[in-house]
Amino acid sequence: MLVLLPPSEGKAIGTDGPPLDPTALSFPTLTAVRRRLVADVVQLAKQQPAALQAALGLSDGQRGEGVKDALLTKGPTLPVGELYTGIVYDN
Repeated sequence: MLVLLPPSEGKAIGTDGPPLDPTALSFPTLTAVRRRLVADVVQLAKQQPAALQAALGLSDGQRGEGVKDALLTKGPTLPVGELYTGIVYDN
């Protein structure tokens, strides 16, 4: 099996989907865990961004990505098949 991991910068922007709703995702038995993880990430992003950066393994250049996680429950979403762009996903 060949696994290709392109840069995360290849993401669609300007989406207008609804905010994250863990109850609408597949595998509903994971809803409680998803809510807890999202709440923890949002809290770290708001209160301890350096700890979040370390936990996610973000470089200093990617620090802004962690800041976006503070809005994880409020930002727009879209299906993952529409999110990623670039040579790996377009082929």
